[in-house]
Amino acid sequence: FADLRPETLGSHDGSDGLTLQDFPELKIEKARVVFDKMPTMVVIRSNLSKARHKYFTFLSDEGCTYLGEYLEERLRNGEKLQQKSPILAYERSSTARRFMTTRKITRMIRESMRLAGVWKRPYVLRAYAETQFIIAESKGKISHPYLQFIAGHKGDIESRYSTNKGVLPEEMVEGMRDAYKACEPFPGTIFLT
Repeated sequence: FADLRPETLGSHDGSDGLTLQDFPELKIEKARVVFDKMPTMVVIRSNLSKARHKYFTFLSDEGCTYLGEYLEERLRNGEKLQQKSPILAYERSSTARRFMTTRKITRMIRESMRLAGVWKRPYVLRAYAETQFIIAESKGKISHPYLQFIAGHKGDIESRYSTNKGVLPEEMVEGMRDAYKACEPFPGTIFLT
């Protein structure tokens, strides 16, 4: 839903990956995961970005539901989630969490895809998300510069973002959030009638 590369979730050697602090609108209140805004922002640090630049994207309402359920299960199992806690972590012990490797993440995705009868590489999910966002763009739901930015591609907005030291005007961020929200049905897996 956030159009992320597997390497962003967990590096090849398992030394880094997305953390709770990369979700600035995610809060844990009384063992519940709460999102201040949805779709929620996901900040991709430069060391996790293929192009080595910081950017942000969003996670859909549907994605927030799944992420919230996963994190709440970890809380119920006794893990003490903190800002530096990995979003995806090995399930060895509730006290010694570490990042999953890219290989482990893609293996888990591949196994789930096989169970669903899909015999493709896990990276096809990123291609699927980008294709769905391009279709949304063709229907006027999101502008091309916004689409490029949230996909992590360098473009017009990226230069403004880096010039402003990683800060875009709030109006532009909210405009991007609104555009992303309008695109949610395209990569979504829940069909409402």
